[in-house]
Amino acid sequence: MSRRATRLNRSVAALCVLSSLWVLPVAAADAVRIRGADHPGFSRLVFEWPRAVDYQARVSGEEVVISFKADGELSPAAIRGLRLDRVGAPEISKENGLTVLRFKAKPGTGIHHYRSGGKIVLDVKDTAKAAAVVKPGKAAQSGSATEDGFIAGQIDALKTSAAADAKARAEARKQQEAAARKSREQLQSALQSATDSGDGKAIQGKVEPISKGMAIRYQFPAIVPAAAFARGDTLIVAWAGEHTVTHVPLERATGDRVRSVQRLSVGGSTVLRFRIRPGLGVGFRRDGTLWSLELKDQDILPREAIQLVRQRDSVAGVRLFAPVPEPGVPVELVDPTDNRPLILVPVSSASAGHLEARNYPGGTVLRTVQGLAVKPANAAVRAVRHSNGIAFIGLEATTAELATRGYFTRDDGTVGRTRLIDLPKWAGNPKIPFADRKGELLHALSMAAPEEQQEHRWQLAQFYLGNGMVADALGVLERMLQLEPDLKNAPVFRAARGVARLKLHHLSDAYEDLGHPMLDNEPEALLWRSLALEAMQRPEEALQAYATGADVIQLYEPEQRAKFRLAAVRADMALGGGEIAKRDLLGLEKPEYSAEVRAEAAYWRGVLAAKSGDRAKAAAEFTVAQSIGGRRINAMAALALTEDELARKSITTQDAIDRLDRLRFAWRGDEFELSLLERLGDLYMEVKDPRSALTSLRQAVNYFKPTPRTRAIADRMTDVFRNLFLEGGADDMEPAQALGLYYDFRDLTPLGAEGDTMIRRLAERLVNVDLYDRAASLLEHQVKYRLEGVPQAVVASQLAMIHLMNDAPDQAIGVLRATRQRVMPDDVRKERNRVEARALLELDRADEAEAVLEGDTSAEAKMLMADAYWKMKDWPRHSEALKAVMPATGAKLDQDGRRLVMRAAVTAAMQSDEAGLAALRRGYGAAMKGDALGAAFDIITAPDGQGASNLSSLSETLADIDRIETFMRNYKAAFRGA
Repeated sequence: MSRRATRLNRSVAALCVLSSLWVLPVAAADAVRIRGADHPGFSRLVFEWPRAVDYQARVSGEEVVISFKADGELSPAAIRGLRLDRVGAPEISKENGLTVLRFKAKPGTGIHHYRSGGKIVLDVKDTAKAAAVVKPGKAAQSGSATEDGFIAGQIDALKTSAAADAKARAEARKQQEAAARKSREQLQSALQSATDSGDGKAIQGKVEPISKGMAIRYQFPAIVPAAAFARGDTLIVAWAGEHTVTHVPLERATGDRVRSVQRLSVGGSTVLRFRIRPGLGVGFRRDGTLWSLELKDQDILPREAIQLVRQRDSVAGVRLFAPVPEPGVPVELVDPTDNRPLILVPVSSASAGHLEARNYPGGTVLRTVQGLAVKPANAAVRAVRHSNGIAFIGLEATTAELATRGYFTRDDGTVGRTRLIDLPKWAGNPKIPFADRKGELLHALSMAAPEEQQEHRWQLAQFYLGNGMVADALGVLERMLQLEPDLKNAPVFRAARGVARLKLHHLSDAYEDLGHPMLDNEPEALLWRSLALEAMQRPEEALQAYATGADVIQLYEPEQRAKFRLAAVRADMALGGGEIAKRDLLGLEKPEYSAEVRAEAAYWRGVLAAKSGDRAKAAAEFTVAQSIGGRRINAMAALALTEDELARKSITTQDAIDRLDRLRFAWRGDEFELSLLERLGDLYMEVKDPRSALTSLRQAVNYFKPTPRTRAIADRMTDVFRNLFLEGGADDMEPAQALGLYYDFRDLTPLGAEGDTMIRRLAERLVNVDLYDRAASLLEHQVKYRLEGVPQAVVASQLAMIHLMNDAPDQAIGVLRATRQRVMPDDVRKERNRVEARALLELDRADEAEAVLEGDTSAEAKMLMADAYWKMKDWPRHSEALKAVMPATGAKLDQDGRRLVMRAAVTAAMQSDEAGLAALRRGYGAAMKGDALGAAFDIITAPDGQGASNLSSLSETLADIDRIETFMRNYKAAFRGA
């Protein structure tokens, strides 16, 4: 393995375990966490003290010495474990209260160092060039060197390097980009930690007087990036992360400098709007984790100027880049001063702002107190955070419109552009064998330096896409994005990935790219967007995109132009138009187009002819489409011909169903099958086959993604189901058949009262034909899952009735007691009590039934009480209860009436009530004649006084009087009247 590869492996390993090495504290010594990693051109050591510590750093020959003015616990083993190329033989010593680290370095080594809060950063560079971090006279080796001084030194270094030759600048840029890619994961984690820092406690803004003004101090628990800009009487301040910030009354405390403060609603950030006295000077400075907002009666400028550098990118085009350390997440909000979009970029620098407003084609970079503020001219402008700065995409262009159209500015200031999608060019020279072209690209990628590999991947992705290897192209593009997430902000990358996704029929993903605002002004992208929108069944938007994209349709070869035009035809026909279709179908019958194009054009000409009433021309065009088209167009034409014959009544509805059912296997999986299933559903309803109709419609809904059309089909299913089970459509079906249909499509049962009524009506039909188990299962589901409160109590009473009719009184009691409610209407409560009493009687628990019916004076309750006394053999009270339920004398008696009269006779006999027996004989003797009960009645009521003694001989006949079936008839009637 080469030394370079070994170093790469070590770097990767160091990054993976960067945060895993801690130095354990000992008594009276500070625990110091040590991190480090190798980078191109330098090695970095970071010493994280729990507090700010002064230090000195120097180079002595081949030895680097750093002295910390504190007692700290540093481990040489931890430093050796980092395996840094430029740090060798580390040694730790304690000297006069100092903690001193010494290590070996290469000859000519230079160092950079700075402090940020408790962190001390030491960079060991390969050469001593620009080794001084601070300008002469500023004590370069002093522990007072701050991050401000380091940044100022960086700016000086940039100015110096700007005068160097172009090759050196390009090489430096490549090294920086390679370093950024290698350490992206580590730095992103650190940036996110800094951005999200905050312990959830309120941060109190404290007002303090300063020279010629006031300051409001905000003490944060960690370093937090910030941005601020002032305009007129408005001051906007933003901090990265969400924090709770409070203030004392500011108008008096600041001497009328701050008149009000309010928090703006911006997710993920803390944004405050101050109303200030006009004419004030505003400064915003950071000292460690303390931010100070200064308001003075004189001008204040940021101590450091943020510069914007114009950069070229092989994929993204032109961008403006601001090199600032550890920027926060860009904040997008609406400027309260003019209600226009505003992008704020918080930065961590102690006092850094943009000194003068500057206009660009894509927007304006405002003058700021801290950080950056941009007023975008269009929605395509984006701020992209990097580890070493912030990039603005879409600001730099010749005109505002060109900022999003794939144009770029050349070094000489002129404007150039490349095609967003040029598939023939991307395919390469067809005279060279495909395998040779592919092999050359793969070889170039394998041999390229890391910083050049993205450009070679881009060429490979274009080659794959141009040659129809769409999945391979998409794989390469996704790998590029994985390595460089900012590519998603490049219009040409978005367009290429959108086309790849579209060709794979990943419609929502394709529209994510092709529908992005950055492509709104790119006609080529709009052409491809129209294809995606039409396939997504959004025809109106598709035609809007096509109207603009068609301006550049001549850039494409004839076959691709025809595909764009046919998509517009389909969209126009979906909207019920036809004018656009007539225009764009012209000439598509020419032999220069493929058979696929000519067949679909013939089909749509047939549709237009049928729409105008010219059936002969329509049939001819459909026949042409069938003869030259593939399976899809053949099936579409066959469907159209079948519809024509059905309209002319040359075939029956059943014939049409048979044809369309066979067509389902001719072409599947797109809008054609969806239309076919929907039409089959309508035809099945015409022949009164609701099961087949619902099955077809369900397949249409389940097989295809949710769209407005499939939602309309689902609504159609619900209407059919409602007609069947709510409006009587299923009344002609056998109850068992209706039940089976309901169970197969019960998911269509609507919520609320309509669905509950459906269920109860079906249960009623089942009860009427004695299918009690099926009826009970319907109502059980309703009671458990659909109802609550009083409605649940009512339906539970009906369910209990069904259990009683099904000889399951114990289940009836269980249902009633499980659905008791604390508050119920009196009539509902009494009805449930009567059902429970009947169940108790069936279980021979007459005494409990009597207790349940206490206070109920209804006729049904009296009948139940009579039953209770009969079962209890309480003859006196049974005799008294019968008086309220006995049939009228002289009337014709039904079977239950005859049983009641017979019960009265038995009761009188058991009490030896001769007078009662005689009265019963006089009142009911004639009506009771004619059956076994009548004969038994004659024996019991005979005037010989032997009524009670005759009962034993009549036990078999008298067993029939235990069954009073009135309750069964009443319960069935209750279902009909529910």
